[in-house]
Amino acid sequence: MMVAYRLGHAIGGAILLLAMSFCGIEAPTESLLEGAQTFYLDSEGGDDSHCGLHPDTAWRTLEPLDGQTLLPGTQVLFRAGSVFEGHLNLSGQGNSEAPIELGKYGEGPLPKIVGQGRPYAMHPNGEIMTATIRLDNVAHWIIRDLAITHPLPERGFVWGLFINADGGGHYADLTLRGLHVHNVSGSVRRGGAPAGIGLRLGRNTAFDGVLIEDCYIHDVGFYGIVVDGWLNRNRARGDYFPSRNVVIRNNLLHDIIGDGIVPIICEAPLVEHNEVHRHTLNQTMGEQEHAAGIWPFGCDDAHIRYNRVMGGRGVHDGEAYNVDNDNRNAVIEYNYSQNNGGGFLLMCTFEEEDEERLSTGTVVRYNVSINDGYQPWGRNNVNVGEVEQAVIENNIFAFTLPGEVVFTNCWDYDQGMWARDITFRRNLIYSLADTLRFNWGEAEDIRLDGNIYWGVFDENWNKKDPDGVVVDPQFADVQAGDFRLPSDSPVFAHGFRPFSVAGAGLTADSSWLRERDASLERNPEEWAVPIPKGYFETCTP
Repeated sequence: MMVAYRLGHAIGGAILLLAMSFCGIEAPTESLLEGAQTFYLDSEGGDDSHCGLHPDTAWRTLEPLDGQTLLPGTQVLFRAGSVFEGHLNLSGQGNSEAPIELGKYGEGPLPKIVGQGRPYAMHPNGEIMTATIRLDNVAHWIIRDLAITHPLPERGFVWGLFINADGGGHYADLTLRGLHVHNVSGSVRRGGAPAGIGLRLGRNTAFDGVLIEDCYIHDVGFYGIVVDGWLNRNRARGDYFPSRNVVIRNNLLHDIIGDGIVPIICEAPLVEHNEVHRHTLNQTMGEQEHAAGIWPFGCDDAHIRYNRVMGGRGVHDGEAYNVDNDNRNAVIEYNYSQNNGGGFLLMCTFEEEDEERLSTGTVVRYNVSINDGYQPWGRNNVNVGEVEQAVIENNIFAFTLPGEVVFTNCWDYDQGMWARDITFRRNLIYSLADTLRFNWGEAEDIRLDGNIYWGVFDENWNKKDPDGVVVDPQFADVQAGDFRLPSDSPVFAHGFRPFSVAGAGLTADSSWLRERDASLERNPEEWAVPIPKGYFETCTP
């Protein structure tokens, strides 16, 4: 039995005894302490002198609960429409039969918890580190149907919901569902990993079972959602302890200072049916900070599918998707991307001369990219650093705006390491830009095989792709943003495979989002980026 559980048994028991005495109920026996208890909070009708064990005897503030360790089966329910100012720092271990739950009761808007800037630590640079809800070394928890915010006059190392685990081993079964995390004044710097929703791990510690779904996250920094593993992984010395069974699904994020969704040090994470609008918004990050829409770091077999990423900016990077340092066999497929200034894709490794940490085996297929890569400081659509054994195939890349775009950019990060063994085949590249250039640098073994071109290009593609063809794909209506391919499009005769991105973005059942919209302070239409007409039907012959 873990120390945290023993402590929880003692402290949780004390809470229950105190609560029972307030309610005039006989003190429970030891066996009853093993049973589930439900506590209620009501910011308007509650009273902290009550026991909290019934809606009629609810607590009014967070004070009775803050700092406690909860027992298995405990529920903490906040009345709909309530607003609580303060912080919750909780711990405790549930189990598979009796998880611990934080959530809503009653009809109406989500109960809201507003952080007040109480520090739990200080960052080395002098900024406070604070979180509206902080959970330490927890397992078997469900956090659902809450609004979480943490506005501060100045940005700092601030989390909306922060789950920290550092006790070694695996912490199992964390479910975050239906949360509205917004206006969290996170830093414009990645260090310390401030986020709307942030899960962070210590050495030799990992999660086993994380589900983040149906959450609405906006106006936060630096990350929207991050599962942050122990970074000093080295396979050669066996220092690799990944989180497992991580699923990030059906979340809407917009107006993110830095990165949208980032799984770090995970085994086979699944990121699907999410939408990220207007990521990488900070224009003053400088050379130190780079960000993108959705990207894995140090993961094996990451699967990024059916997502929609639009409107990324940023001084550096700003891509929709990124396969970063030390990834193995990532798959990026059936995604939609539009108007990301840094481009559609970045693949890179930044560890100097470290073959062990090269990203390898990436597959990028069946994606649609529209007008990505137009930012004035980068202008790269597919940006390739020190990676190897990657395949980019059967994607649609369309450029309909004037200006110059570097379609592929290979670089060595000033370390003498170039991309190698990269295959670029059967992609459809459509350009109405003033110039579309290809930059291969000194990358080794770059193979272009039978790609399909139409529009304005420089001559480099022809030198690299002797089997490429120039064919008008006959999109339905490019000027109207309708990129459907007719069933008789000539591209199919040249090996291009039909596919559909009809499932990209939020799933059809998104009633949870409409419920959140009803209580928003902003017009819900403000987050929307114009969607090209017919994009759901792209490539359906």
